[in-house]
Amino acid sequence: MKRVDWVRVAARGSAAVVALVAGASSFRHIADVAVKYGEHPAVAYSLPFAIDGLLIVATTATIEAKRNSRSIHWSVRLAFAFGILASLGANIASADPSTGARVVAAIPAVALLIAIEVLTRSGKPLGDVPAEQPTPIASEDQPEEPKPVEPVRPTVRRRPAAETRRLVAVMQAKEPALTREQMADRLGISVRRLRTVMAAA
Repeated sequence: MKRVDWVRVAARGSAAVVALVAGASSFRHIADVAVKYGEHPAVAYSLPFAIDGLLIVATTATIEAKRNSRSIHWSVRLAFAFGILASLGANIASADPSTGARVVAAIPAVALLIAIEVLTRSGKPLGDVPAEQPTPIASEDQPEEPKPVEPVRPTVRRRPAAETRRLVAVMQAKEPALTREQMADRLGISVRRLRTVMAAA
């Protein structure tokens, strides 16, 4: 069974009460202003439904966009702003020409605006909490990864000095022009090693 979010229910209920009070107040004010300026009574008493209905449509579209993580279209913002301004203007225009009366007449529309703003705005997250990574459990059927084995370097056996001298003699007999560097390169030894071997002879 799904758990009831009583905080959300209370917030929606409070917003509904504010909307009913503001709607009842703006209904009379809009109709009175329309009749005052010569509008037919049938049209005058249907005009509040158009303005308040526009606010309901804009509010619903805003909540739906927030729920689906989409940006709010400019037409929705325009409809919402027009509905609030029309309701607020009618409330002020129908009041007595005094500052106190106009402030009191504007309260329902402002309260409705704040209630809608609270419901449609979502708070900023407190911070991203890193999720705890589960510790991998080794399975008996899954073999462990083999550890890398270091390559074994082959042991190079040093050529005996007598063998080196014999090879040098063979190369000198075949190619007398060979330098010590060339002979050392062919034998795979350093020039210093070659000199040591030849000096020992």
